[in-house]
Amino acid sequence: MDDGQIIDLYWARSEAAISETANKYSKYYEQYAAEKRGSGQVPLAHDELQDCIPAAGSVEQAIEDAALVEIFNRFLATLPMETRKVFMRWYWYLSPIKEIAEDYSFSESKVKMTLLRARNELKQILEKEGITL
Repeated sequence: MDDGQIIDLYWARSEAAISETANKYSKYYEQYAAEKRGSGQVPLAHDELQDCIPAAGSVEQAIEDAALVEIFNRFLATLPMETRKVFMRWYWYLSPIKEIAEDYSFSESKVKMTLLRARNELKQILEKEGITL
């Protein structure tokens, strides 16, 4: 169905207008939403944290998972608020570096350095706790 016909259905207040709109535009919306939800930055964020997270698959790993969550929460609690916000924006919300820098009035290099230092601190804490990387 073309756009003109769909608009006519809306003007006629037909419930079919909604389903026809969904049929025609749902894939565009899903693609837009996927791009908005990280713009392909998920692999980059995961790669950066790979050195801080133990490999999966072992029995020990299953035991360490619960401890890892607690250690990670304690780590976040020790970070200065500004660093924690930057860390969470990048690794949890997958915000682009440029956006984080603009929101906090930082340079992009400051955001990257903040993330690097936080990752290094996390790695040291995990090693200190006996979690092998």
